[in-house]
Parts: sequence; C-alpha cells; structure tokens
Amino acid sequence: MATRMPPGKRSRPWADLPTELVDAVVAHLDVFSAARLAAVRAPWARTVATAKPSLPFGRPCLLASHEFHDSDGEDNDDYTFDALDLGAADGEAAPRAPAVIEAFRDRFWVGGRGAWLAAVDEDCNAQLLNLYTGDHVGLPAVSTIPGVEPSGYRCKVRHVTRQDTYTYTFRKIVVCDTPSAPSGAGAYLAVTIVTSLILAVARGGDRSWTALKNHRDLMAGYDDAVVHKGRVFVVDVAGRVFAWDLLRAACSNPDPERVPAAPGATSYGESVYQWNLAESADGRRLILACTHGRYARHEKRGRNDSTKTVHRFRGDGVRLHELDVDDAAGGDGRRWRRVTSLGDRALFLGANWPLWATVSRGPPGQVAQPNCVYVAPAALFGYPDKDFDVVAYDLGDGSCRQIKVSAADRDEDDDGFVIPIWFTPTLQMRSQRAS
Repeated sequence: MATRMPPGKRSRPWADLPTELVDAVVAHLDVFSAARLAAVRAPWARTVATAKPSLPFGRPCLLASHEFHDSDGEDNDDYTFDALDLGAADGEAAPRAPAVIEAFRDRFWVGGRGAWLAAVDEDCNAQLLNLYTGDHVGLPAVSTIPGVEPSGYRCKVRHVTRQDTYTYTFRKIVVCDTPSAPSGAGAYLAVTIVTSLILAVARGGDRSWTALKNHRDLMAGYDDAVVHKGRVFVVDVAGRVFAWDLLRAACSNPDPERVPAAPGATSYGESVYQWNLAESADGRRLILACTHGRYARHEKRGRNDSTKTVHRFRGDGVRLHELDVDDAAGGDGRRWRRVTSLGDRALFLGANWPLWATVSRGPPGQVAQPNCVYVAPAALFGYPDKDFDVVAYDLGDGSCRQIKVSAADRDEDDDGFVIPIWFTPTLQMRSQRAS
C-alpha cells in the first residue's frame, strides 16, 4: 500500500534529486530509455542531458544486435541491441546498457531513417517502427507486387519466362521520407528491393507497392537505391546506375534511364563488397560509393571444435564519385567526379538512409573521424563471408580497417543475424518524438 504524504508536505520533484543520484539512475539506462525519460517534460530532458553527457546524444552510432541465443543455446526472441558510440575512443566504445526493444520482437529491421526503422516479421509483413515511442505504421504487403509471394523473411518469385519459382532473400527497404506525426500518420516514401531483381516504391496511404520496370541491361540484381531530385536512382551489383522519374512511375510505369557509368569506380581483379548511393551533404549531387577489397582463406573453428577453411572478405577501401544529374543528361560518363575529400564530415552508409555528420578530429583511438567513410552491410541475411560489421576508410591517408560490434559469430550456415544500422540518438520532447 502506498504511503500518503503528511498534510502540507509535497514530494520533491525528480529534477531536484541530487546530481549523484541522477547520474546513478541514468548510468543504468540504455540510450532509448534515457530518451523516453527526457521526453516526459523539459526539466527532465535538461537533467538527463547534463547528468550523463557520455550518452551519445547528437553523435552517430551503430545499432547492432547484442545476443541471439539464450545461455543454453536456444533461440531467444527477446533481442537486445547495443548502440556503439562512434564519438568515443576505442577503449571506451564498448556497448553499454543493451536495450530490449519490445517493438522488434520477432522482427528484423531492413532499413531506416532517423528514429524510424523499417522491419519485416516472420510473415514478411513490413512496418515502420519508431525506436523511442514504439509507434508504427504498416507498409503495403509485399504480396501486392506482381509475382512475389512471401515465404517467411524471404520471398518467392515466379519467373514467367522460365515457369519456375525461386526463393530469394528479402533485401532492404530504403526509407526516404518518414512519418511526420507520433501516430505514424502523414506522408512517407519508401523504396524496397524485395529481391535482387525486383524494385518497388510506396507512399503514405498506398494500398500496394508500385513495381518499377527493369532496364533491359539489368542482369545481376540491385544493391542500393536513393531518391534524389525527384527521381529514384538504383545501383546494381555491377555498379551500373539506373533512374526512374518518381512522378511518372505511379501512373505510366516508364522505362528507366541508364545513367553513364563512373569511370575508375572499380579496378580489374578486385572484389566489390557493396555498392551504395547517397546524396551529397548539400543535397545537390548524387554520390556513388564502391567498397572494394579481396577474399582470403581463413580457418574457422566450429562449435564442436572442428575447423574448416572459409573465404573471408577484407576491405581495402571505398571509392566515391559524385554526379550533378541535372548536367549529366546525354553525357558519356565524364561528368562523374572522383571525391577525394569530405572535409570535416563523415559519411555513414548501410541499410539506413545515408547519414552525414560533422566530426571533430579526435585522438587516434577515436572511432569516428572526419574525412572518413563508414560502410555497414545493407542486405538482410547477406554477407556471411565476413567477420566484421563496418568497413572504415580514411580518404586522407588511405587507411582502411574493419570494426566488429555485434557479439554474434557469423557462420555460413547461420543467417539469423540482424544487420547493423546507423542512427543518431536525440533528446526529444513529446511533440517532436516521432521525427
């Protein structure tokens, strides 16, 4: 039974608690719980912000899966996630206070922007979920795309010409514009790569995805997509870029445009890990990123102490090119320009909408540095032939390194891992919490 306060006595406001006690409380909170606490009222937000400045609010972070199994090895549906603060030094960057996000029970995220992540469940139903509030908005069913049939977290696609059905991995959902209200109402724009060969787009209020017609030159499937200056730009696994007019796509299903290739994006004999697209920091130009490297033999110890030889990818670097699409019409590719410096900015690429951040030059051990590109995998269940979460490339000195965040041990036979995703934690009031 609760104890009643004596007449004339008032309880002390939470914000009046001793600083040391507030620090102790916040120190045990993950970044999402701290943000929800701060969203209650303005004094609480100020207290949280000053109580534990080491929380990575306003700094780029990598959200990665922390655990996939119980201690006895059984599957655990209550996934926990770590937010790695890239603004901290290596020695201080160990994930702290892993968060259990109830909204992601039995779901895998496949894309995101800001506080909103796109996720699919075991029936391949897709939603946009808000990390802080748990608000969600349903996306059209993937079954509304002609020829696509859900199959768990994957999709079955029937090839008309071959009269066969194949099962593909669900690739990603590019969240271009996010819902503008806490309830998930309002406009959103998403582009989905349902399988490597199928591309579709949906806006808020759509009952179905609008499939985009493939270019006749498409052979190997799509790697990434971005909406830039009213057009959907997509890069395939060979580095070829295609474009669709967004306004015409919904009504006339136009043929896509083949964008001239970027010269020097790849070199003969090297392996390409991933292609990514982004907008420049000022939004004026299209950015094409090629993460390249090599495969080397690696001895892997199995769960029963047996060993086997596998091939692991090792990143050598990231090449960036930019294109002013307004001036490139009819060009032959010479309008692409090699990007050799990002100044005081860093670019974060992966399954999420590309993230730019201004980063101060820190000590050598600091994870995030200016003039660097950070690339995380961008395909659900993809890239089992790696043992890292991020390729970090410094455009200044040409150095490249691999960063591992997740506690999961990759295995070619185990596809149950959540791909890392970039985001920037923010302290939000309730009126702003869905942005």
